[in-house]
Amino acid sequence: MIVTRARFSDFLVVGDESGVLLNSRFIHLGQIATAVVQAAEVPVSITHLADVLEQRFGRPASLDLDAAVLGVVKELVAEGVLTEVVDGE
Repeated sequence: MIVTRARFSDFLVVGDESGVLLNSRFIHLGQIATAVVQAAEVPVSITHLADVLEQRFGRPASLDLDAAVLGVVKELVAEGVLTEVVDGE
């Protein structure tokens, strides 16, 4: 799965967290989601995002990092913050 940032009205980072203004909705993002959105400024894979998060936060001891990142990405896609890149886009 390859994803990139959706086109949103505004993206404000304050410390490690952020807010996205998407149409008329405001979406608050925590540290991990903010790091994912920042890394997805260009199309990126789940593996690349997992590497970025591991470098920034460390590797979780008892968690499949790729599966956890995929879960975060799916939530962000469902909210409209990220968009899945389809071949040819």
